[in-house]
Amino acid sequence: MAYIGKEPSTGVRTSYSFTATGGETSFSASDTGKEAGGKALQFSDGEYVDVYLNGVKLKHATDYVTTTANTIGSLSALSASDILDVVVYDIFGVADTVSKVDGGTFDSSVIFDSGLDINGQDFVVDADGDTKIFASTDDVMQFSTANTNRMLINNNGCVGILTGSETNFTTYGNNGVGSLVRGFTVQHNSAASYVAEFRSEGNNANRYGLILFYGADDNHSSTATAISFLDGDGTSQGTIASTNGTVSYGAFTANHDVYLPDADKQTGYPYGTLVECVSTTYKKSVGTNTTLERGIRYNVQKTSSKMSKAVMGAYAVKYSTFYEQGDTIPNGKVVGDEKVVDNPLHQVYILGDGHILCNNETGNIEIGDFITASSTAGIGMKATETGITCGIAREAITFSNSSETKLVAVEYGIRQFVAS
Repeated sequence: MAYIGKEPSTGVRTSYSFTATGGETSFSASDTGKEAGGKALQFSDGEYVDVYLNGVKLKHATDYVTTTANTIGSLSALSASDILDVVVYDIFGVADTVSKVDGGTFDSSVIFDSGLDINGQDFVVDADGDTKIFASTDDVMQFSTANTNRMLINNNGCVGILTGSETNFTTYGNNGVGSLVRGFTVQHNSAASYVAEFRSEGNNANRYGLILFYGADDNHSSTATAISFLDGDGTSQGTIASTNGTVSYGAFTANHDVYLPDADKQTGYPYGTLVECVSTTYKKSVGTNTTLERGIRYNVQKTSSKMSKAVMGAYAVKYSTFYEQGDTIPNGKVVGDEKVVDNPLHQVYILGDGHILCNNETGNIEIGDFITASSTAGIGMKATETGITCGIAREAITFSNSSETKLVAVEYGIRQFVAS
């Protein structure tokens, strides 16, 4: 017969059997020597105790009392070999349970010593049921808030953030999932916002940036690529690589940050326009507003004279900044719109690969010709006189008339040309 009680192994009641030696009027926890199993009598409420003498049930408060803890007292004196049986019933309430069929709510923490198996069902973690952990398919775990998938872990160890697939943040090496085979991929699609930011702060020079370990353990006897640059559709833009202790950058173009005259600062110049240095200025610290000794910036304009010795390089582009989340955005503007900056910075290419706008003031251009400033503001030409040049032509150009200008592919660099 099954019982329900404090512990299923002991049941709802405990029985004691005492054998009298003669003259006893009470039995208590100290009478273990007279109890058949050597048990110490124990009960918490005399109302839940039945007492039998030689098989005849005694009446509580008439034939015996339980006013003393764990004691059956006020018995008529027993004879030797009389048997007193005591049955103690545990006091219990209806179990505080949650219905298997109807469910319910746990008001306090629940500890599972042997794990928890919810057998493929959603694990809901908020009051309105829209934040949960669930398995969309076998061996795939997903996390959602506001009924929107936020994170996924698939059976290859890929982790997807803010998506229902493994396309935003992927780790665990080359697992061949979908189109992603990188060890770590972060995908971000938000206007005017960078994909990542790494901070190592503390106002001390001992806070470092990034370290890259890559390639073979042989001083890169074969070229090893550290960083590849691609545009949005995957077209390669260049790399940073190393071979035998030398780091290479390609394709490579270096620039100076410059300011243009007020009349030109918002529109800039056509790509390849030659500019000359007018004066220098310096960057200032954001935190202290102090001038940075090595933070040189240049005030420039279009080259103003033939063979200008102040020529610096070729105009590239204006730096653009855009409104981001958290900015104070003017009426009519939204996140992602370009900001109008009072004195925007521009780029001038001074070293590496690029182009210079040229005319035929000194004739057609051949590969290897030195390029210098012409008599036309901002336009280059082939150097034929001794003086400062800013590039070497890397393509041959033929002009059809004297007013024509063309972009000429060059290798930038300030050099002294000596006419032969």
